[in-house]
Order: sequence, then C-alpha cells, then structure tokens
Amino acid sequence: MYEELRKTLLRELLSNQIQKLPENFYQRIEKYLDSNTGSVDSENKVLGKLLEREKHVLLDMLASLKRVRREKLLRQALVGRGLEALNTLLEEEREGGLELVDMISRWLERSPQGRRVKSPSPKHRADTILLRITKTLPQIVGADLRVYGPLHQEDLVTLPRENAEALVQKGAATTVKGEQS
Repeated sequence: MYEELRKTLLRELLSNQIQKLPENFYQRIEKYLDSNTGSVDSENKVLGKLLEREKHVLLDMLASLKRVRREKLLRQALVGRGLEALNTLLEEEREGGLELVDMISRWLERSPQGRRVKSPSPKHRADTILLRITKTLPQIVGADLRVYGPLHQEDLVTLPRENAEALVQKGAATTVKGEQS
C-alpha cells in the first residue's frame, strides 16, 4: 500500500492536471490502515512501532495527496475550468469539489477583479484613460453613459477622459504610467 500511495502522490505532484484514481482508492487505504492498527502483543513491540510509524507516514502522504488535488481543482476553478476538473475526481471528492467550484464561480461573477472587462473599441480608446483607483468609489455613470464600479483601491479601470480627469483631480485615482490626462 505504501508503494502505491507513494507512486500516486508522485504522479499527482508531477502533473498539472488532476490524475484519475481507481474508484475504490480511498476505501482500500482506509481498510489497510484499519487492518494494521490492531493491538500487538508484547513480543512484537518492534513490529507494533513499525506499523504505527507506517500508519503516520501513510496518513501524511494521503493528506498531501488530497491537498494537492484540492489545490489543482481550485486553480482550475479560478480559470473557469472547474466543472471539467470535477470529472476526474472520485465520488467522495466530488461533493466538496462541486461546492468549491460553485463558490469560486459565484465569487468571480461578483468580484470586480474577477470580472472580464471588455477593452474599449479602437474608436473610443483615444477618448479614455487607464486609471489606478486610490480610494474606494461607488458606482459611477461615465460620460459615455456606461456604469462603472463599484471601484476599489488598486482596481485598474479605463474611463472616459472627463471622468478620469475628475477622479485624478479629486485624488481618487492616478493615471497609469504611459497614460496622459
């Protein structure tokens, strides 16, 4: 069991994708651990200590394997491929994985940093300025009648020149290097 878990963990660590595991993988490890945790009589103290040490090593490797798989699922969810990654999870991992993917998806939909911002069309680019927001701002209606925000400190946003210049004058934003107001 040790060798199988070691190889599985190594394969998982060496790949960017979540690796497919046998359907009964976790159950077999649990059964193995349960079968080797019985009491050992006094004549087999050395064997008992070895089995106890093996159990700790297996549990550490198992925890590492689960952590790596969760981290990979998280990375996939952050780039919008979480549902695809769920297909490689085992049944006992899927419920928690689905909750994680769902939570990340909802967060990306609400988060200003997670929103995909369309670039201004080439025609409007000349009339806009890229800003770094320095103070949190509520939603604003731009001179182009589009709604922007709410805007948070350190957000980058392209705004119509009139709005950008007003925010810079009020100290709520700074122009990004290379942009002029």
